[in-house]
Amino acid sequence: MPDVPWSASPLDLVAELRRQVTGLVAHIDTTGKPVPDHVNPARHRLPGPVWHPVPGWTVRVIHDGESLLDSVYLTTPHMYAGTDFDAYRVAAVRRIAMAMLAACDAADARMAGVVVLGGRDLPEYGNCQDACHD
Repeated sequence: MPDVPWSASPLDLVAELRRQVTGLVAHIDTTGKPVPDHVNPARHRLPGPVWHPVPGWTVRVIHDGESLLDSVYLTTPHMYAGTDFDAYRVAAVRRIAMAMLAACDAADARMAGVVVLGGRDLPEYGNCQDACHD
C-alpha cells in the first residue's frame, strides 16, 4: 500500500485497501459476449447477425454466400450515412478487440487509482514512433 504510511490510522489503511481491491475487481471480466441486436433474414441485402454497440457503430457478419467468410464488417460514424462499411479479417478484429479491452482495464485501474501489480512500467515501455501514426 504505497499511498498510506504504516503509521496511518486503521481506517486509512482500510480505505486504501478498499481502493486497491476496487481497482483489481475492475480487471475481472464479469460480462458475457453480447448477443446480436438483430439478425437480418436471408432475403435481406446484408443477411446475418448485426450488433450496434454504440450510436453510429455497426458490426456485422454477412451470410450471403458471396462475402468473405473470414471477415467482420464495420460501419463507423465517419462513414457515409451508415451504408458504407469496411471488411476486416477475423484475426485482426480479435487483436483490436483485445487491445480495446486492455485499454479499458487500464483506464478503469487509473480511475480507481490502482497501482497495477506486475507487468511492464507502461509510461516507459516500448517506442510508439514506428507503430503510432498520431
